[in-house]
Amino acid sequence: MISELKTYTEDELLDHIEENYASVSGKYHKENDIVFYLDKAWDVSRFLIISSDTSENKILQNLYGNPIEDKVTYTYLLSNEVLKINKILQNLEIEDLYNFYDEEKMINQSIYRATGFSWQFITQHIETIVAAFKRSAELNEGLIINIG
Repeated sequence: MISELKTYTEDELLDHIEENYASVSGKYHKENDIVFYLDKAWDVSRFLIISSDTSENKILQNLYGNPIEDKVTYTYLLSNEVLKINKILQNLEIEDLYNFYDEEKMINQSIYRATGFSWQFITQHIETIVAAFKRSAELNEGLIINIG
């Protein structure tokens, strides 16, 4: 399906995702099953997860996904990428990620809203990311990420 979505125009892609997945009345919308919502702490959470990557190939670097051509708000991960990332995420100790919390470094790397979040809010986002990858891996499916 991701291959097909890559051929859509930006408007077609937005309409397809909105009508079928993002909207609560969407045909395939299953919140917290195949549709997961994150808020402004997504960038901070992603930074912490990537910073913690000790894998030889730095697999978690691809947590941002691959851009869908010129569609700047969407990225994707194919199922084989999801499986590799999920394997690491399922062994992640969320509380250990606090060791990588460095506001100055996040600001220098242009992490969106690098300050001002409670640790609990950030960990909720991390838990959602871990759950999304787990579910996608269980279904052996890829992920579409809307960064916009």
